[in-house]
Amino acid sequence: MRAGKGKMRNRRHIQRRGPSLIYNEDNGIIRAFRNIPGITLLNGSKLNILKLAPGGHVGRFCIRAESTLRKSDELCGTQHQAASLKSNYNLPMHKMLNADLSRLEKPRNPKSTLSTTQEDSLRGPEKECTGKPEAYFEAEPTRQDHAPERHSLTGQERQSLPG
Repeated sequence: MRAGKGKMRNRRHIQRRGPSLIYNEDNGIIRAFRNIPGITLLNGSKLNILKLAPGGHVGRFCIRAESTLRKSDELCGTQHQAASLKSNYNLPMHKMLNADLSRLEKPRNPKSTLSTTQEDSLRGPEKECTGKPEAYFEAEPTRQDHAPERHSLTGQERQSLPG
């Protein structure tokens, strides 16, 4: 039974999708399977992604005839051979030869990559703050301490600058 107002609009019952049968030539296959609920019959040369994965849910059970497997090699090609039924079509190649991303992301020696020296850090050495306000002001310098020094140019220096 359908949820919502579809029941009042003559869409009372929902039928689940079953397996899809993919055939190459119709030798009575359509007449044999047309009365079984949920089964979808598809021609191997006219495959549709909306029929293979209804609702965007990938993983539908597909039953293929042996002739469709041979036909798909001619239609789409293989890794080593181009398609014979389509002109200038090759299967897409892999961008990465090693698809084990978890191994590539992990460094071999993580301690050496994670540990930084005080010269590398931008803030300098960290000082621990106790509960005293004097220690806080020692640990966190004021904004004036970090202000860049401004140089005042004399008139002759300004004229000698290019531009």
